[in-house]
Amino acid sequence: MMESPAPSQRVYMTGLPATVDRAKLLSIFGAYGTIEESALLQNGAAIIKFATLAEATWFVNNLNGNMPEGLTTPVSVHFAKPRGTTSTSLGGRTGSVGIGSNRMSMNPGINSGLALSMSKNGGGTWSPGLHGGRSAGRDQSSSSIQLVKTGFQSSGPLSPSQAGKGQRSEAQQLCISGLPTDTTDKDLYDLFGPFGAIPMKGVKAMLGPDGRCTGVGFVDYLDAACAANAVNVLNGTILPDGTQLHLHQKGAAPASMGMGKGFGL
Repeated sequence: MMESPAPSQRVYMTGLPATVDRAKLLSIFGAYGTIEESALLQNGAAIIKFATLAEATWFVNNLNGNMPEGLTTPVSVHFAKPRGTTSTSLGGRTGSVGIGSNRMSMNPGINSGLALSMSKNGGGTWSPGLHGGRSAGRDQSSSSIQLVKTGFQSSGPLSPSQAGKGQRSEAQQLCISGLPTDTTDKDLYDLFGPFGAIPMKGVKAMLGPDGRCTGVGFVDYLDAACAANAVNVLNGTILPDGTQLHLHQKGAAPASMGMGKGFGL
């Protein structure tokens, strides 16, 4: 089985409508990061190169199978193959991640010397350990938490089939503008988490070339009612500098904000 291309700044996208030209491509997808290069291909395909690997990774993880703002059909997004190659290998040691009898191959990535095996034990807890049965200790593990998160997201309780990734409706996706320039992903989680469950990698503050927030952010909820409640409570909030916070569910027209709400809500 051919392995997927390694993560890179370049992403390959299919499913674009025939009406999308280069200007519209940049207009729609420029909201998700700083685009350094772009190319429209045949049959509704395109390649985009983002300024950073983090932007490209978020783009692949969150837009694959979803409808970007400005389109009415979902797109398929994957990392692009390296230039001048017909196939690619992730390289490094390959470990296995599985839940119960279901196992899958994965690349350890940030911890190339470790292959992770995870299984759900009889006590109902998730038990990570070193591949091959070597114990890492009862109270702590020598595994990388990043590798553990990747494993759970790939085939565990945080996997797409369990957490709804790639299947979220527009009503579950929140678009935010008017954010302060020092906003981070964690800030979005802190601000919007109290309204309901947010899936893994479900928040994103868009950053400009200077590393500061562009004022735009996105939050996904597992329940559309939570997104609607966040809009009802926070949309139109007047921030300390007198500007307003704008929120709307994806695909819906921004709600009227009237006179605006005070910063203390």
